[in-house]
Amino acid sequence: MKKINLLFLFGLLSILTFNFSACSDDDENAGSSGDIVGTWILTSTEGWVKENGEIIDEWNIPEEEDESLYYSFHSDGTLEFIDPTDDYEVVETGTWRYEKGKIHLCANGENLVVTLMSVSKTEMVIGVHEKEVEDGITYEYYEAERYRKISD
Repeated sequence: MKKINLLFLFGLLSILTFNFSACSDDDENAGSSGDIVGTWILTSTEGWVKENGEIIDEWNIPEEEDESLYYSFHSDGTLEFIDPTDDYEVVETGTWRYEKGKIHLCANGENLVVTLMSVSKTEMVIGVHEKEVEDGITYEYYEAERYRKISD
């Protein structure tokens, strides 16, 4: 399960291998790097896939918190993945930074950029939205992950 969660977090963008650029004003950015610092646990995932504007797959999945990895974002820019089912062992490390509404993550040689959709003292929502045209077909992918803060 811990491998699935790790792959899930860093596989969001690799699920669809196309590029998407989103423009946003700095005024629309959610939170700051200080708001992200802490330990978070995934509580739910929702999303959809569209083909030519029609939803072909969608999901809203609550996570089993006792099986989900903890993600610890430290103020020095380091990141730890902690497995609560294995004596809270650190199973992976990496780095992170926040810039203009995006969280840039790097672990295990993989880079991922996600949008910080919202953050509060107790909850964080990150997401990915991509769109591309291939062979005349427009594909669109959206996924949001909701996290609960468990410690500062």
